[in-house]
Amino acid sequence: MRKRKKHRKFNTIVIKKNDLLCVISVILCITLCSFFALKINLNKVASEKILNIEIPILKSSACFDSFFKNKILNVFNPGYIIMNSIHTLSGDNLKTFEVYKKEKVEQKNIEESSRNISLPENTFPIKVLNIKGKNLEIKNETTYLPDINSLLYSPLEFEKPEILIVHTHGSESYKINDLDFYNEGDSDRTTDINYNVIRVGDELEKELTKYGFKVTHAKDINDYPSYNQSYNKTLQVIEYYLKKNKNIQIVLDIHRDSIIRNDGSKIKFLSEIHGEKVAQIMIVCGTNQAGLENDTWQENLKFAIKMQNYMENKFPGFARPLNLRQERFNTHATSGSMIIEVGSSGNTLNEALKSVKYIAESINEVLLPYK
Repeated sequence: MRKRKKHRKFNTIVIKKNDLLCVISVILCITLCSFFALKINLNKVASEKILNIEIPILKSSACFDSFFKNKILNVFNPGYIIMNSIHTLSGDNLKTFEVYKKEKVEQKNIEESSRNISLPENTFPIKVLNIKGKNLEIKNETTYLPDINSLLYSPLEFEKPEILIVHTHGSESYKINDLDFYNEGDSDRTTDINYNVIRVGDELEKELTKYGFKVTHAKDINDYPSYNQSYNKTLQVIEYYLKKNKNIQIVLDIHRDSIIRNDGSKIKFLSEIHGEKVAQIMIVCGTNQAGLENDTWQENLKFAIKMQNYMENKFPGFARPLNLRQERFNTHATSGSMIIEVGSSGNTLNEALKSVKYIAESINEVLLPYK
């Protein structure tokens, strides 16, 4: 005997044609009104971030209630639609929305440019060092063995000295920001005197003038266009001013250092004085060991040691060990000539400028008996 197939029973809802058309019409009206209201209200969508409203809705029922009352129910409010249509379609508001979008894009670009995740492949880190000079420690690159204590306590030969500031490598510049990386392609040089070591020389001139010194600042960029002839050009500048003013007895050649390690990292010399971060400095003194005449090198060293001693006692960690070199570096011009390296290419200009007042104070204290 064949088994009869069992048929499933379904509950059937019968909708009249007119009712169905009515329901579809209502749905279409609601959809069109919602679309129209949202489209013509672009300003408020942007400013109030309606497009991202799903986050507060999920977090808070109160947010949902507010959104439902203010946005959804108003879709059915003819006055709301008309007023917002007039308001939004005006030229000024459309322009404001374009400005808003542009500002958002610019802000996003700025934020992304400052993040390490967007760094180029040839970017290397900057490493901070603080090399302290202790007990008149000297980095001696000569075979000479000067008597440090004797030089420290011997008087200087100055009498009301005036000061000349020069820049053998005037185009040397600094980092433009405080980020802890640099681009391998950065030149670390510029002929703009507002951003290179000549700007540091300006600051030193100002600080020394406050102490009553007469200061001449030669703003020649002597390493441009020829870097190899920079010391010869600087010597010509020094000799010009010495002939012009016989009272100049001190010549300060302001540089900034540059050290890049084998791993590609750049060194930044940093110290902290009175709670502010400043670039470390290093005094460089020349001799005659490389074969060039320099009869005043020990007098220069005497002046430098006195400065180094003051800085080590008053500002511990500010000065790196004094560097005594075989080369002359134009220090034969006067008995008070030296190179001062203010920070390095890893430091910012601001850090270098902050260190200048402590250099000026040290010079003033050493020269007080001779002013």
